[in-house]
Amino acid sequence: MASKSDTLRKLYARAELKFGFRYACELHQALLSGSAQATSMMRRVLA
Repeated sequence: MASKSDTLRKLYARAELKFGFRYACELHQALLSGSAQATSMMRRVLA
């Protein structure tokens, strides 16, 4: 089973590949702040 950090690393890498580095950084900030926007951003990355 993958650790939480491995899972996040893969999520950020996928976000960067699909939408660019800036989007990955914004996703990281949204997750850190507990923003409701983080959920929609993650759905967009995983779609």
